[in-house]
Amino acid sequence: MGLGLKVNEDEVRKFTEDVMFNLKMNGYFASIGWEVYHPGDCFDQVCHDADMKMYSIKTKHKSERL
Repeated sequence: MGLGLKVNEDEVRKFTEDVMFNLKMNGYFASIGWEVYHPGDCFDQVCHDADMKMYSIKTKHKSERL
């Protein structure tokens, strides 16, 4: 028994895809963060190193597709 609310299936699908993408990217970032972590590194340094590695991977994949 519904409340008479109309659901926009396209919006629900887009929202679900966005959530799945964000979960995937956060997991990816965490694995790269662990990979670039060195004992004694501060959090900001680990984030910076992970960002730089993700950027290099992203630009590499873009150039391979061209």
